[in-house]
Amino acid sequence: MKQYRVLWTLIAALLVCSATAQAAPGGVMVWRLEPKTGVSEADIDSISGIVVAAVEQYAGQKVLSEGDIATMVRGEELRQQCGADDTSCMVEIGMAMGVPQAVSGDLGRVGSLWVVNLRRINVRTAEVMGRISRQVPGQIEDLVMALPGVVAELFGVKAPTLPGLITVDAEPGGAQVQINGRILGQTPLRHTVKGGGTYTVIVSKPGYYPEKRQLSVNAGDFSTLRVELRPLPMHPYDKWGHVAFWSGLGLAAFGGVSTYMAYDSAGDNKAGDFGDASANRTWSGLAITGYSLGAAAMITGVVLWVLAPDEPQTTNLAAAPTEDGEGVMVQWAMAW
Repeated sequence: MKQYRVLWTLIAALLVCSATAQAAPGGVMVWRLEPKTGVSEADIDSISGIVVAAVEQYAGQKVLSEGDIATMVRGEELRQQCGADDTSCMVEIGMAMGVPQAVSGDLGRVGSLWVVNLRRINVRTAEVMGRISRQVPGQIEDLVMALPGVVAELFGVKAPTLPGLITVDAEPGGAQVQINGRILGQTPLRHTVKGGGTYTVIVSKPGYYPEKRQLSVNAGDFSTLRVELRPLPMHPYDKWGHVAFWSGLGLAAFGGVSTYMAYDSAGDNKAGDFGDASANRTWSGLAITGYSLGAAAMITGVVLWVLAPDEPQTTNLAAAPTEDGEGVMVQWAMAW
C-alpha cells in the first residue's frame, strides 16, 4: 500500500509541478471533510467548499483544495488514499504539493447537533498545530453560519462579528412570539439578532398562560427556547355555559322523545283505545316543557360563552419567603 501512495504522490507532484511552482511557499492544502453518521455526501461537498473559502480568508495564504488536486490527477484514487486521520499520507501529499500546512476534519450529526472537527497539520514536521471541535444546533443553515468562526479560531484569527440566532418553539404550536416588545410571528420561529445581548422572549397563545424568558445570545451563537404552555383555568361563565348548553340540549332531546310518544298515544286513541287520551296529553305537555326549557338553557349557555373574557383581566405574580426562611415561594394569581 505504501508504494502506491508514493507512486501517486510522485504522479501528483509531476502533474501539478507547474501550478505549485507559481504558488507562494506559504500555502495551505484543505482536504474534503470526512462524512460521519447522519451526513450525506452532498452536504459534505457543500460544507467542504465553505471550509476551503473560510481557510483562504483567514489563513491569508494560497489554498489548494482536494478538489483541485483530484482534477489535476484526473481521478479519485488520490482522495481514497487519505482519510481524515491519516496524517502520514497528508504529509506526503502536502510535501509533494509544496505547501507547509494542511487542514482536515470530519462532520457528523448527533440528534439535533452538527458535530464538526477540524485540525491543522504542519506538513514539514507532521505535527498537529491545532484542533477545534464544535457542536452546532439546528439546521444546515445554522452550521453554514457558524463555520467561518470555527475556521477563524483554528487559525487564531478573530472572526468578524456575526449575527446571533434565536429559535423558539412551543407546545402546542402556533403560539405568538414577542422579542423585546416586537411581535415577530408564530412558533416555530427563527430570528436573527445583530451582535450579542440579552433578549426578553414572551410566548403566548389564547387559552394558555404566557411564558416569559430571558435569553443571552453571544455574537455568532445560537440559542434555542422550547416551552410547554399550560392551559388557563376555565372562566366561570365558560364552565356554566357548558353546563347550561349541554343540559338544554339534553332537555330538547327529551322533548323530541316526548313528541314521538305523544304521536304514538294519539294513534292508539284514534283506534278506539280511549284510555290513552290522558297519556297523549301528558306526553304532549312533557314535549312542550322539554323544548321550552331546553331552548332557554341553550340560549343561556351561548350568552355565557359570549360574555366570558378570552384572557384573564389581571395577572399577579407574588413572591414570599418560605416558612423555614431558606427559600422563596412564588405564586401566580389570575383574576377575571
